[in-house]
Amino acid sequence: MKSIPLEQSSVSLSIKEVEDILDLNLPSTARKRRSWWANSFYNERAIFWMMAGWKVGGLDTHSETVTFVRDAQIIERATVNRGDWGKLRKFFKSLPPKQQQIALTFDELGKHRGMPLPATAFHDRPWWANTKSPQGQAWMSAGWVLENVYFNSKIAVFQRKDKHLHEIKEFIKNILEGSHIRHQPSVETLKNWVSMCRRLGWYFEATVIYERGGLRTDLLQESERAELEEDYETSKRELNMYNDHGSRAPSEIDAREG
Repeated sequence: MKSIPLEQSSVSLSIKEVEDILDLNLPSTARKRRSWWANSFYNERAIFWMMAGWKVGGLDTHSETVTFVRDAQIIERATVNRGDWGKLRKFFKSLPPKQQQIALTFDELGKHRGMPLPATAFHDRPWWANTKSPQGQAWMSAGWVLENVYFNSKIAVFQRKDKHLHEIKEFIKNILEGSHIRHQPSVETLKNWVSMCRRLGWYFEATVIYERGGLRTDLLQESERAELEEDYETSKRELNMYNDHGSRAPSEIDAREG
């Protein structure tokens, strides 16, 4: 929206045009509820248009059109009130290199951020995805990834990004594109990769490694096979559940964080 001429004070976009710009499908609530477009500092979506100098002026549910209005003061207000994800990033950067894992309560994360986490963080698992969202970048750019989140206990567990994540992505890419794999990972490595992918929520990758990665389960001890099969079955079940509900489809490996 920063590319819109300064003399233009408003712009109306259809929901389809917004989806095309973002290259993703918005939820049905974006077409029906004005609250989804709230110019609120607790609305993580709103930060993007507010920081560009705009606010939502209205939503026409009949034509599925949202109108943005230029606001000269909103950038300053958004900067002051949004809470600074940079503070959270600074906290993760300050952790000693030898520390490989950390568990934080939602309250602790809010304190390190400078303001409480939004309501969606307390029940929406996709909010915690290791993606390029503002919150995801706060820990990922500092060298960490979310390992798991426990909503009942309000605890999030993070681990340092492993160099193996890049190796996993390259391995998956070679498998899916039929490229030559120069160095076949050992059985133990593949087993660990499946476990790592399951913990990170990379269910598609875990399934591909298990089913198509040349994993010789007969070379593993019985206890190791049991752990591996549990990781695989969990990943397969989660992947099928997402596909059945249409809330997530296996994305291209390159679309993940780099």
